Amino acid sequence: MAQLAQHQSTVNSLLSYVMEQWRSVPEMARVWDKLSSEEQMVYEQGWTIVDDRVRELDALKSQGALDGKQLERYGKLQQAIRQHEEKLNRLFAN
Repeated sequence: MAQLAQHQSTVNSLLSYVMEQWRSVPEMARVWDKLSSEEQMVYEQGWTIVDDRVRELDALKSQGALDGKQLERYGKLQQAIRQHEEKLNRLFAN
């Protein structure tokens, strides 16, 4: 039982972290040109972690390891990704 609770807590933390990152994309796009090239590089490199976490969540979903509420949050995450992905790609293309 404790292991299941720990798993659920980990999944919830992953969902929160990744959603927060994707929801921050519009604000980052607004300030991007004001950042130094080093700050831009750090931000871009940080997305490898976000991408890894999204893949981890994708795998958990495929394994049926998400509960109903987590599936709902995962669906909202996918919407956020679709909504902001093009904007993020434009930032990283420069």
